Amino acid sequence: RRVREAVVSTQSTGNYVESTYDREDGTSVQLRVYGRREVGYQDSLDYALKVTPLILKKYEEFYGVKYPLTKLYQIAFPQFNSGAMENWGIITYRESSLLYNPVTSSMKEKQRVCAVIAHEVAHQWFGNIVTMAWWNDLWLNEGFASFVEYYGIENAEPEWNILDFFYPDEITVAMDFDSSPSSHPIVVNVSSPEELNGLFDTISYRKGSSINWMMQNFMGSDNFRTGLATYIDRFRGGNAVMVDLFEALNTAAPKDMNVTEIMLTWTEQMGFPYLNVTVKDDKMSVTQGRFIRGEAAADDVSPYNYQWHVPFTFVGLPDGESTPRVSDIHWVRPGETLEIDLDTTYSWIKGNAGGKFYYITNYEVDNWAALGANVAAIPEASDRTSLLYDAFSLAKVGKISYGEALDLTVGMATEEEYVVMSQAVSEILGARDLVQDDGAKGNFSSYLVDILQPTVERLGFAPGANDSITVSKMRDLALRNYLKHVHNETNDYVREALDLFADYTKDPGSVKSQIKDIFVTVTRTAILYDTDNHDNWEAMWTLLQNSDWEADLKIYIAALAMTDSKDKWDKMIEASFEKKPKSDCYRYLYYIAVYGGDAGVEYAWETLQTRWDDYTLKYNTTSFSMGYLVEIPAAFDTIEKHNEVKAFFESKRDTIGTGQKTVAETLATIKTNIEKKGKFGPDIVDWIKKQMM
Repeated sequence: RRVREAVVSTQSTGNYVESTYDREDGTSVQLRVYGRREVGYQDSLDYALKVTPLILKKYEEFYGVKYPLTKLYQIAFPQFNSGAMENWGIITYRESSLLYNPVTSSMKEKQRVCAVIAHEVAHQWFGNIVTMAWWNDLWLNEGFASFVEYYGIENAEPEWNILDFFYPDEITVAMDFDSSPSSHPIVVNVSSPEELNGLFDTISYRKGSSINWMMQNFMGSDNFRTGLATYIDRFRGGNAVMVDLFEALNTAAPKDMNVTEIMLTWTEQMGFPYLNVTVKDDKMSVTQGRFIRGEAAADDVSPYNYQWHVPFTFVGLPDGESTPRVSDIHWVRPGETLEIDLDTTYSWIKGNAGGKFYYITNYEVDNWAALGANVAAIPEASDRTSLLYDAFSLAKVGKISYGEALDLTVGMATEEEYVVMSQAVSEILGARDLVQDDGAKGNFSSYLVDILQPTVERLGFAPGANDSITVSKMRDLALRNYLKHVHNETNDYVREALDLFADYTKDPGSVKSQIKDIFVTVTRTAILYDTDNHDNWEAMWTLLQNSDWEADLKIYIAALAMTDSKDKWDKMIEASFEKKPKSDCYRYLYYIAVYGGDAGVEYAWETLQTRWDDYTLKYNTTSFSMGYLVEIPAAFDTIEKHNEVKAFFESKRDTIGTGQKTVAETLATIKTNIEKKGKFGPDIVDWIKKQMM
């Protein structure tokens, strides 16, 4: 490793670290990572330099095509407009996306840095070596980079088992968005800059990555990668369209498989299917329907009538046996019922084995009951996670009862896998949000505390010397939610978190290394249990002003937003419009809406309306930030608020720009909130009352 001082641009000087990626054939790629000269930043470049050659090596194997340049430079800029930009051979980043301080940065920050590097380097193939012909195929860039990045991370940090995170971090996020009536197909027409920037969304990134994951799983990894190599070789240095990719994959697919025919049903219509599985004796029947939250628009039509070519698998426990079996892939074709002859009877079955495909599975009542009684016996964490997601998704649209879904969480106190516990916590809190009765909300908090107590007691605050990334994440998840919902400032764990914050305010440099993986938890707990004089808030505000580490700035602002003081929110908003705010202007208001509770949403919405002109001066119509601003009222759940939001945004149509798509999504979400709260709230209240008896 060599550290040098160098000119990065005509306006910025900084340090860089340098090494080479050496191939077995004797060729090499010069690698450099640039950052600021200030103390504390130089050592933060080393991690990027360490993982980049490992990622490059994996991609050359994965794509079957070498990185063609002799150099790859990466540069971190303060408050860079995007997370990163995959310029050909010289990638630019926000500091929080490239810099990792081994002493004070959390494991979560480390994972993010590795993921962003892996994503941007992946673009050197999908995006630069081969470029989409037009922006309607944006997913060919972003969907593939979001998919392949997992393999780059896996090679750089094999002990993370990062592929276990694909289902919860990619597929569920995509399906949440894609089930809305305001979603859109992966491939859409683009005719303006505003439309283009609006496409840099969950569909292009996460649905794109999810269907690539699905293709790899139904084609087989070797076949899929052979097809990719063919595609890149055919269109190297040129442009391609989606069908070019599918036709290249066809050359490597099994003989009875038409990738183009299959994948057009996933890319040219929005949404995804749910499968109904019924079993009678030794016969399994599977049918499909469109999964959608809310009512489809009157002009919502599909060239495929919302039918898909669906790869169906299941895992099940045969009667009399102790080890579950996983089925082969069967295909549910458009307009047809799949019939499977079973060679045994099953105690329970669970569709989409391993969570490898992009759909939801529903069952008969008896099978739901059997699954509820055997969640802990399902061996794969990905299956337990996808079971929870499927059940609550179906409950949200009334296809099963909320009680059936919530029953799956009853034994979660013994769950040790982070991905499963994280999904369970999210779903429990989602159910809590649907009840209006304060007593029921309190019961849900107590229920969640009881689930998390064993994990909190087992892991505590102090990190272990050999903690894995999942243990680190589990500790933070358990502590953060336990401390928020225990509602007891004399609780021993609450007191410990407050003491840690007090120690941190006195000596941030020394204490940060001890609490870096629970830093979010400590800062938020300090505000949730603040004094009447808001002493912790004021101390954290000072910490914010004295910091320039971008990842910490976001954490401070999120915690500060959790106050219940309107005066403090006013102070945050005024600071956000200063000439050089500590973070992006929109972030202050957006975080108040996200983290400030019901009062925070109301405050943020009122502020957005009264200061709309100020925000539109700050962000032009093509800015991605407009999407965050118009998402602020999405938590509302009354028809009056829906109409108010709709009228306001209609009056501002000319200045919304890129955020116009998000307006439709926000209004659809409010409608869904209204329906869910009125329809499911009473049943959820009844369920939690029974649990607390």
